[in-house]
Amino acid sequence: GRTIVSWSLNSKPICRSEELKAAGFEERLAAARRCQEWGYRIGFHFDPLIHYEGWEEDYEAAVKEAFQAVDPARVVWVSLGALRFTPQLREVVRRRFPKSRIPYGEFVPGHHGKIRYFRPIRQEMYSKMRTWLKEAAPEVFVYLCMESRAAWEESLGEAPRDTAHLSAQMDGLVSKG
Repeated sequence: GRTIVSWSLNSKPICRSEELKAAGFEERLAAARRCQEWGYRIGFHFDPLIHYEGWEEDYEAAVKEAFQAVDPARVVWVSLGALRFTPQLREVVRRRFPKSRIPYGEFVPGHHGKIRYFRPIRQEMYSKMRTWLKEAAPEVFVYLCMESRAAWEESLGEAPRDTAHLSAQMDGLVSKG
């Protein structure tokens, strides 16, 4: 009753073009549905969100499909995180995956030494995702990964006091069972 099984989800085009050798979008949702049938609560992680032309339609469709596949009341949380990576990884991706468009996005150096999208891009993605998530599952807990308090407040309209507070919130969700 205290185990939450989670899946990373992405838009279908990103799953097909970038998540090579990983389970497909539909396979992940089928596994989530099976786990719910077995009595488990679940979580989803839309991380990393990838910014590209048409991302809005693709991610909105992914959210709708995910919450049609499972019982939204049994989804404990959804995390959101925009693509971030170390500067060295950009060259590795370019060399190993020459067809990938990901390393050519508009990135800036962020805190912790990682490269990431400009904050206005991340905020737009988070805000829209939260809107779609709340339409599909009004009670689901949505949180951000690897973001500042300012990003939380500007994207979601609220922020935990600190990491300990966020951890306590999540622990409370687990114990609700």
